[in-house]
Amino acid sequence: MQKKGINLLQKSKPLSPAWGLWESNLRKVSIVCLIITLLLSGSVGGYLFILVRQYRSLDEQKTLLLQQIAENGQKEGLLTSFLQRLNSIRKVYATMKSRAVVLDTIDAIGSSTLPTSLSLDEGGKVAARFTAGRLEDAIDMVANIMASVDQKNIRQPFLDSLSLEEDGSVNMSVSFYQVYDH
Repeated sequence: MQKKGINLLQKSKPLSPAWGLWESNLRKVSIVCLIITLLLSGSVGGYLFILVRQYRSLDEQKTLLLQQIAENGQKEGLLTSFLQRLNSIRKVYATMKSRAVVLDTIDAIGSSTLPTSLSLDEGGKVAARFTAGRLEDAIDMVANIMASVDQKNIRQPFLDSLSLEEDGSVNMSVSFYQVYDH
């Protein structure tokens, strides 16, 4: 019995020299094809490895950018809210009237007397209560009110109440609308 080896490409004697030449060329071509296949497989594998690394890098960058967008979205919401509040405050300041003019008018009306109460309503109506020590001081206050009307500092003055006390003092309540632009 003859022993056979496990080598599938056993060397055998060719049937003819032409077949031997063909067989050796075929072996060379198969080795070249094997080398080309290995090189192409390595190139494709390397290219795929590079693509996977780039994909992972882009995925990490995407995650980082999404986190930054979420953080900036919260900041943008706060800034938008702050800007809306600032716009509301600007509107208030644009329509706000200085009340110092009212205090100046009250000071001019009761030149020697300070008011015992003072109120301003949303419509711009001013109400003040004075206590004058003498009747002459009350008469001066009425004259000052009339002078303020003539100067167009106030409009629609009204004497709400007037009372003469036993000690000679006069309690007087007046109301009027302050003119801001005259």
